[in-house]
Amino acid sequence: MRNLELKPTRENLITTLVDNTIKRNEDLKQFILLLNSFDTEMSIALDGDWGSGKTFFVKQAQMILESYNEFCNKEENKDVEIIKKAMKLNDDELELQVPIYYDAWSNDNDNDPILSIVYEIIKKVETNYDFKKEKNWLKIGAQIASFFSGKDIKTLVDLLESEDILAGVKAEKSLYDLVAEFLDSLMIEKGNRLVIFIDELDRCKPSYAVKLLERVKHYFNNDRVTFVFSINSAELQHTVKMYYGQDFDGYRYLDRFFGMRIELPKPDMSSFYSYIDLNDHYWVYDIVCSSVIEYFGFQLREITKFYTTAKAAAYNITHRHNDGFYFDDGRAARFGLMYIVPILIGLKVKSMDDYRGFINGEKAHIFSEIMMYKNKLRLREDDYLNSDETYASDPQKKTVTIEDKLKEIYSAIFLPNGTSDGFVKIGKYTFSDTQKNELIRISSVLSRHASYDIK
Repeated sequence: MRNLELKPTRENLITTLVDNTIKRNEDLKQFILLLNSFDTEMSIALDGDWGSGKTFFVKQAQMILESYNEFCNKEENKDVEIIKKAMKLNDDELELQVPIYYDAWSNDNDNDPILSIVYEIIKKVETNYDFKKEKNWLKIGAQIASFFSGKDIKTLVDLLESEDILAGVKAEKSLYDLVAEFLDSLMIEKGNRLVIFIDELDRCKPSYAVKLLERVKHYFNNDRVTFVFSINSAELQHTVKMYYGQDFDGYRYLDRFFGMRIELPKPDMSSFYSYIDLNDHYWVYDIVCSSVIEYFGFQLREITKFYTTAKAAAYNITHRHNDGFYFDDGRAARFGLMYIVPILIGLKVKSMDDYRGFINGEKAHIFSEIMMYKNKLRLREDDYLNSDETYASDPQKKTVTIEDKLKEIYSAIFLPNGTSDGFVKIGKYTFSDTQKNELIRISSVLSRHASYDIK
């Protein structure tokens, strides 16, 4: 069974770029041109919800910048022309920029962010360096490291042939001066600007997140450095308030650090649906799945988690016949597979509290709202009517609404029906008191309808 998640492996970064899988190539191109336009220090907040693809986007941007800087692409030279062809940027128009990716969350146990960032720069940029040569910026980086504890730099010192750099720290120099000299020396050798992508900051411990922001502002204030913070601004404000107090103005505080705020553009959903093989123009099951995605406002990561499970749960049986409606085991079973199962799976992705409320008969409004969502679901509304009911005005019959009938169906499945034989008939459907447990089993991918070989 294929995992549909677009993980930021180099293969996926390149393939998605070449195929323009989610139609973000133009956004990437404009972002690269924006980074290329700065001639002074700049900090950018790239804002997006969790799971919206921020990490994927900045890692693609890093890969593109590396491709246009010969000092950064030695190991991946075979991919450079492929990436350039996909981007269609003119080499002559772009400055040589040195991109660094820094995962703040994976480093938030360190004593100080400056050491972590410097260490990441050294580790990333100097992978093929002949350490017998004199490299001033590398020595300065080791000097900066000596100001802090908690990071083992023995390997770095050994690579420099055991030269006692730590003993040679100049006490009269401030850390600020060392950082400035480090950055200047690095860019003399590697490029015109340094672009540091800070990712996952909003997931860090509050103390580390605040310290990183304040350290960066104080020590990396360099005209040739751009910081890109990929953040969920709402969550980061919450993190700041956890540090300074709930009455603290987190938005104004963060505004001190960001010279520009950019919202991550939405992906092209039709292209992404094609990538994960969700056909919401034909198959009823997929139409319901796309309605669940839109109703809950799922981001890319949630979509892949949801549809991977939905495909495993009931893909083969719901895509077995051309009209998408026929099932051997009755109309009610068909209805449950087509309409209820995707909702159950979606609820487990969105909120386990809502899921438990739903299966306990407490969330009828979620069911009816999704079923009526944008009138997409091809409901055969007349199939839900009993012989004495009508949706129109008829003095001979009881007037009902489609919402009334949907709530009745929901209650028949998820609340005790109280009938002697365990069956409730609603229009052309006969629901049993065993259907709830069967639908829960199907949505858990452990029923006879499950398929584990879906590609």
